Amino acid sequence: MIPRTLKKFSIPLILFFLALVFLTSCSGSSGTNSSDKGEVTISLTDAEGDFITYAVDVKSITLTRPNGTVVETLPVTTTVDFAQYVDVTELITSASVPLGAYTKATMTLDYSNADIRVENSSGESVQVSTIKDEDGNNVTEIEVSVYLENSTKLVIAPGLVSHLSLDFDLKSSNTVSFDDEGLAHVVVEPSLVAEIDKESPKIQQVRGTLADVEEDMGYFYVNLCPFSHNLKNNKHKFGQVMVLSGTGTLYEINGEAYTGDAGLSELADMESDTAVLVKGEMKFNPRRFEATEVYVGTSVPTVEGDVVMGSVLSRDGNTLAVNGVVFSEDGDKIRLNDTVVVTLSETTVVKKQRSSEEFTIDAIAPGQNIWITGELSTTESGTLSLDAAEGTARLLLTTLRGHVAADSEGSDLNIELGSIDLRKAEMFDFTGTGSDETTDADPSSYEIETGVLSTAAFDLGDPIKIYGFVNGFGQAPYDFQATTLVNYVSLPSFLTVKWDVSSTEPFDSISEDSLVVDVGPKNVRHLLCKANVSENVEEKLITLIPAESGVYVINMRHDTYVYSDFAEFSAKLETFLDGYNRMKRLFATGAYDADTRIMTTTYLTAELR
Repeated sequence: MIPRTLKKFSIPLILFFLALVFLTSCSGSSGTNSSDKGEVTISLTDAEGDFITYAVDVKSITLTRPNGTVVETLPVTTTVDFAQYVDVTELITSASVPLGAYTKATMTLDYSNADIRVENSSGESVQVSTIKDEDGNNVTEIEVSVYLENSTKLVIAPGLVSHLSLDFDLKSSNTVSFDDEGLAHVVVEPSLVAEIDKESPKIQQVRGTLADVEEDMGYFYVNLCPFSHNLKNNKHKFGQVMVLSGTGTLYEINGEAYTGDAGLSELADMESDTAVLVKGEMKFNPRRFEATEVYVGTSVPTVEGDVVMGSVLSRDGNTLAVNGVVFSEDGDKIRLNDTVVVTLSETTVVKKQRSSEEFTIDAIAPGQNIWITGELSTTESGTLSLDAAEGTARLLLTTLRGHVAADSEGSDLNIELGSIDLRKAEMFDFTGTGSDETTDADPSSYEIETGVLSTAAFDLGDPIKIYGFVNGFGQAPYDFQATTLVNYVSLPSFLTVKWDVSSTEPFDSISEDSLVVDVGPKNVRHLLCKANVSENVEEKLITLIPAESGVYVINMRHDTYVYSDFAEFSAKLETFLDGYNRMKRLFATGAYDADTRIMTTTYLTAELR
């Protein structure tokens, strides 16, 4: 039995991985470490959810050994808006920690200054009025832990590289309600899942300032300043990370484009502490962070000029309506989830992520994810306006979510569009996107150009996620140029079951190899979802079976019991359900088969009172 000293709450889905790579520690440079320590990097992201903004302070991230020794990995508190990191993972810290095995990771979140906003039925942004736990208490500071056993145990040893990902599920962990006055309220109950060496289709990025360049070796070091939009004045360093540059790495340094060695050579001439934003991938065997894009100096947003980051909702001539986040030149956040009127000009510089080419303003169309620099002003009515005549518009990878629709003549792939970068399709006005009115983009049959990408794995009605770029204004069909297609079948499902009245008989059956949950009674609330798509459970019974390797947890009042053997877990759970103890909540993640209604669980938590 492991004494439980922290209270369980539910917060939004966050994923972060810890990877031992050839890195430097928070206190050191690129030298070697002492023989009794190893390096760990932690990156942070957010899985799928309906929150527009979920900004809280991350105060601490600790690792715990089996003997109870706790190691802190986060040097200072940092504010994170998890809702902005659904499709991006950001390295948060690089720390030197003692060698050994770690069986628990804990994150401390401070909600004192939280900014949480949700979308109401009219599509409007509503700031949450109250944030409470399951007992109705106001949430201030909470700790969230995940237990690491078997394949999820984090081992730090000389020469051994580990990669741990931790996952929260926004939908499963938060209950949002609106009262009669339209005020929004959130009840939070966190669920955290761990995986080792899990590759992710998400974009991974490193943000900070330039530390050193080893041009002959083909890599450079970045001082980590995670989530900071004021890199010019940021004094907090979260350690260093080494980034590998390749022959195909694209650089943009103070507005100039370079590729490969030429970019690395130019980077070597830059002053230390110059702002840097790197996008790339954590690779394995051996593990390393490989850069695909490197932005330096004034090419990093918020370093020069005011910035709007978000989605183009509509376009009328050279005027855009952009919904997103607004920053002043000094990096201070002005507005969250506001709509800004952006005026383009033929002098506006237009660039595209993953490309060294320059484009015209005709490349900008409704639906495109974008960041635009310019001069910000506010009208008398309070509307924000950005003059981009002397600025730069950068087209960013855009994420579509929807379901495969019936084919139309000449189309590679059609989808029924659900959302664009988590903004509902209904928010967008696609007028003018086509070569004429008849070819304007249609959300019910949104046409995707797939190029060499295979669509063989997708059938009619299948949920799908697509990364790519919106086609230019007035240039449809196609409506969208895909770079990646994500098959949801390979993604884990999340199941949350809550009993409004705690139950002494929560299961239809319990055995050494399965739990059968009845989600039918009126006092039982459940949510089964995969990648922000809720799965329809037509039958009342859902069967949970163990994966080949999993972690199974019982939270019984003030005690926590952790098992790697499902039979031992179910036997203990059955012992606790003695007619007096009651089941309050169950959370599970794993592969769900809709035909058999069976979830093969890799992580399962049962909470009793």
